[in-house]
Order: sequence, then C-alpha cells, then structure tokens
Amino acid sequence: MDYTNISGIQKMLFDSHVHFDGLGELPAVHDSIHRAMKAGVKKMLAVGGGNKANTFAVEIASHYPENIFPSAGFDREEAVQLEEVSSDRLKQCILEIIENSQRKAVRVVAIGETGLDFYYSPDTARAQMRLFEVQLEIAKDLNLPVIIHCRDAEKEVLQILRKHASSGKSDKLRGVLHCCTGTVDFVREVIEIGYHIGSSDIITFKNADNLRQLALEIPEDKILIETDSPYLAPEPRRGRPNEPSFLVHVAQKLAELRGESLERIAEITSCNAEKLFLKNSTNIDLQNSF
Repeated sequence: MDYTNISGIQKMLFDSHVHFDGLGELPAVHDSIHRAMKAGVKKMLAVGGGNKANTFAVEIASHYPENIFPSAGFDREEAVQLEEVSSDRLKQCILEIIENSQRKAVRVVAIGETGLDFYYSPDTARAQMRLFEVQLEIAKDLNLPVIIHCRDAEKEVLQILRKHASSGKSDKLRGVLHCCTGTVDFVREVIEIGYHIGSSDIITFKNADNLRQLALEIPEDKILIETDSPYLAPEPRRGRPNEPSFLVHVAQKLAELRGESLERIAEITSCNAEKLFLKNSTNIDLQNSF
C-alpha cells in the first residue's frame, strides 16, 4: 500500500481518539486507515469503551502494530449494566483484554474511554461515578494513562480526579480529558492535576468561539489533537461521518489560532501523544498487576 503523504505536511500527525468500531465494516475501516496515512496521520489511538469496542480496538491494532494503539475500558454507557459487577471482576475483565492483546503482539496503551456524562444520563450519575473511579484505580495499578469523557459533570470529575491525585500512587495518575468542551477554569484545574487536554474538530465549527479561545489556554506540553471519529466531522466536512484523515483540519485550525506553523503543531501534539501513551508502554506483568 502506498502511504505517500497527500496533505503536504512534513511532520507526522497523531489522532489521539478514534472509535474504529464506529467506522463501518472491516474493509471500510482499512480504507479509512489508508486515507489517514496518506494524509500524514501516521499514528492513531483506537479507543475502547465496552466489550465490542475493546475487541475491535485490539483487532484493528493487530493489523497496524506500528501505527495503531488500543485502549481498553468501559464507558459511562456501560455503568448501569456493570453496577453489580465487583471492582475485582472489572479489573479482571480488563486484564483479560490485555492478555488477549499480548497474544496478538499488541500493547494496550491506555484505560478508557471512561468518565461522566450527565447531559444524556443524569439519572445514572452514581453508577457512572463508581465505574469511573474503579477505572482510575485500574489505570494507576497498571501504570497506564486514562482517557476521560466529561459532559455536564465538571464538578464531579474534578472532585474525583483530586481525590485520586492525592492517593499514594499519584505519580502514576495521568491521562487526557478528550474532546474538551469545558470552561477555562475547569480546564486549568484539570491541567494543574496533571492531565492533557484533547482539542477536537469542534474548534472548526462556526459557533465554537468559546472552544477556540479555550485552545489558546492549553499549555504547549499538554495539548493533543483528535477527531473522535466517526463523530463531529470538521468544517468543511460537516454532514458526513468523521474519519482520522480529517485530523489535518483540526491541526490547521489550531495552527491558525495559536499563530504557529502546521508543522509545529504536528510536532508538538504528536510528541505529547507519544509521551503520554507510548513512552512508558510495555507489556504488562499480568501476574503482579494488582
């Protein structure tokens, strides 16, 4: 397969959040990956979040071990179904995913997607918070970063992150607040705790002045870029499914907003993603993890 760069960008781009299980059947997913690589998106994080997503993330990563890296976890939509499942069993489920990935010569590089969403499901808040906290503990035990979703739950996310940051394993607590749409004050506090911030396609939307301003507040060493594919297609691709090749639009808008070159934004964000997800990523000792 010819992966000649067609975007004109000389630096690699790293899409830090892709739901490959939402991009269609396997042939369509492979096609989207080939388009991404031609556009200069050479590395991608395949996000888990449930049994199907976790399995698919590991499977697609096994086809592109140098380019695609999976996460494993259970997102807020799984909270009620998993409410009666013990913390130990949830930990064992994730270890089983990791064990399966290792058999395929694939490294799971993060826990998640997890987090809180009170916009769609405020009635499941208690179950969501419990599932979120369990996965923060798993992330610390495995020394893996965590991928966090937050919508209409800023207060609760901050409370939980502060609680776990003050625990005895605070040196291992790290991750990214993905597709960030929070307030400036919220983002500053999340960064102070030690997390990265994911800037998404939303910064290209016509009515997203607040998020464009937010993108200026994120320190250089804490910013990542993502598509959140297949959701939130950027301008000028609105009205169609998103895909990793469209990350170029996010990088271009971020470069414009921050007064940087596209090459510099690519270098910064790819370096940050590699440090967060890949630098300490080795095969996990499954016998002595907890």
